[in-house]
Amino acid sequence: MPQLARICGSILYLNYGKCRYKGDVSIGISYYYEDLKQEKSSILVDRVVLNSIKINGEDKNVTINYGEDLELELKFYSDFIFETPVLNIHIVDSSQQLIYQVNSKRDNISLNSLKVGENIYRSAQ
Repeated sequence: MPQLARICGSILYLNYGKCRYKGDVSIGISYYYEDLKQEKSSILVDRVVLNSIKINGEDKNVTINYGEDLELELKFYSDFIFETPVLNIHIVDSSQQLIYQVNSKRDNISLNSLKVGENIYRSAQ
């Protein structure tokens, strides 16, 4: 969001296809975060819904210091069988600058096929 605030002079925030706010960028961003907190966390990507993310066993924001291990647990629902799923994870700092990125295909990380129903991905410990 900091990048958005730097490059935009005004904002149009749509929520479920309806105009939620039009005007000052910082106010629009605060409406977005307000709505995000009130919704049950889920992200729809193609035919997969991400239901929860745990970082180092916590389902809230955590601080990870340089050199510390990072363990992820992703729970998601699929209504389709994906034989060769690809997982991309981008880690950014508070100003949205990319710190680290993982691509399961590029980095030769094998993922199990996704079955119909609930799936759980846990990073290697």
